[in-house]
Amino acid sequence: MTFVGRENIPPDGTPLIIACNHQNCMNDPLHILFSLRRKACFLARADVFSRPLVAKWLRRNGLLPAYRMSFDGESALSKNASTWDVAGTELLSGRTLVIFPEAGHQDNHWLGEFSLGYIRLAFETAARADFATDIKILPACNHYEDYFHMRKDVVIRYGTPISLADYYELYRTKPRTAQREASRKVREQMLGLMLSIDDQANYEAIDYIRNTYGHRYATACGASATHLDEKLTTDRQLVAALDAARQSQPEQVEQLYADVLRLKSETRRLNLRDWNFDKAFSAPIVALQIAVRLLLLPLFVFALVPNILIYHLPKLITRRLKDRLFTSSVNFGVSVLVTIPLLYAITFAFDWYFTESALLAAIHVISLPLLGLFAYRYYIDSIKVISEIRCERLRKTNNFSELAALRSRIFGRLDQLVKSK
Repeated sequence: MTFVGRENIPPDGTPLIIACNHQNCMNDPLHILFSLRRKACFLARADVFSRPLVAKWLRRNGLLPAYRMSFDGESALSKNASTWDVAGTELLSGRTLVIFPEAGHQDNHWLGEFSLGYIRLAFETAARADFATDIKILPACNHYEDYFHMRKDVVIRYGTPISLADYYELYRTKPRTAQREASRKVREQMLGLMLSIDDQANYEAIDYIRNTYGHRYATACGASATHLDEKLTTDRQLVAALDAARQSQPEQVEQLYADVLRLKSETRRLNLRDWNFDKAFSAPIVALQIAVRLLLLPLFVFALVPNILIYHLPKLITRRLKDRLFTSSVNFGVSVLVTIPLLYAITFAFDWYFTESALLAAIHVISLPLLGLFAYRYYIDSIKVISEIRCERLRKTNNFSELAALRSRIFGRLDQLVKSK
């Protein structure tokens, strides 16, 4: 996790609403919480409170139900009164409230429409205190390297606090206008922090460009393609340049996007990765990598127990999910609350029984996280070696040559369109 702009968070005791984009279900509030280092309340979709025991646990951990017309029906909106009352009391007590104004998570890098419920709550709370309390709203964003896989990076960016006191006079006479103007300012800041690919019709092509050509573009801009916050900045520039090019050269850009989708499809069909095209094959290095992996194979097998179960058991749940963006949250939650403590305890008991040494059992259990990371890295690097060998075999075919030529033409056109050089 990388935190950017954390110095902009007002001191504890300030009535504060953090308004953040919503990209990855429960992971989003967790990252905000990790960056705050203070207690906070969160407004969450009401349907997750449907089970009494779950609702009790969620409320105890600072979550409050928010009912939405599009999901819960108009009749359910009256239930928000108690939530608004609790949330307002928390704010007037100098607490922090975290809200996701989109009222739902997005499955891609773009910003959905805002519900005005969060800004109405802020102004109504200020009115409760006769406008004597300055409630501040701090725009924020989450940005993920990858939504679904482990060991990926995330950036949490904070903007600058927006004082609602600047809108109190307007609110007294034109409340809806004040709400819309304040929310517009929040949205503008949020858009300035995050990556929002607004060209939804060409989202797939643009996203593929930033994940392939975008690495070259970042380097050309003097940024690090492996540092997610720097890559986020250059991705924003790249997407803006593509949008501008589409306005000035619509036919050329549409053809470019069509070629990009063809490149993506053919690359997947051949089971290649974009980096395969640039990485030179070295038989001695590959042979050395294979030898090292054979040497470490016994340690890899040892490291799989019980880590392979911890990794795969949550998939029994996630593969049934209708909403894929719950995947990471369920993986994380099931692992932390169920599989890790349970399987670690079983491993400790098993080791103690067979070795008759609690110390050896404890050492093994303590080493399990490192062994798990080793096993994961071993597996990923082995897949890469196999990919290199497959790519080298394909290099001699016409399919690969044509695909490499198509990629080269696309990157050349992109260089001209976005002027990265």
